[in-house]
Amino acid sequence: MERVEIDVPVAAGVRAGCGCLAVVVVFSACVAVVTVLAGSSGQGITAGEIVAMIALFGVLPVAITAGLWALVVKRTRTWLEGSYLVRRATLRTTRIELPAVENVYLETLPDVRSDERIPILVIKDAAKGPIRLPLRSKSGWLPPGQLHALADRIQAGGRHDEVVTKIRHLADTLDS
Repeated sequence: MERVEIDVPVAAGVRAGCGCLAVVVVFSACVAVVTVLAGSSGQGITAGEIVAMIALFGVLPVAITAGLWALVVKRTRTWLEGSYLVRRATLRTTRIELPAVENVYLETLPDVRSDERIPILVIKDAAKGPIRLPLRSKSGWLPPGQLHALADRIQAGGRHDEVVTKIRHLADTLDS
């Protein structure tokens, strides 16, 4: 069975969410530690307590962010396996048979770095929910071969001609 990797970036919201979550966790932990330390010693904060706070404020945020990045960003993969689109995320793997999907469309979202819009392929399966595939990331467009492979799998179902035509046109434009 032919396997075609799809270079889909993890959404910026996930990356930002990891950083925000790390900041919230670290801030909460630091507040709790400072409160306990200040209340437990009647003489003020000692040098050891200062070192502990520096470790909490300096090392812990980096460790938490790196851990979340490893769990979420590095673990997420998307590929085509025969007629199936497979998305592996941190906690689950979704397999959708592309020719059988009834709801496939393209939408666009604004790019925060420019005035352009990012095309996103949305594949909705009633039982498994939607999969959103950005066709462009910071590093560029999906390669034409991957776009053609997606179009081929979607077209095998005999519908969604408009979406397939747009994907093929984008691939041909990038190929020339």
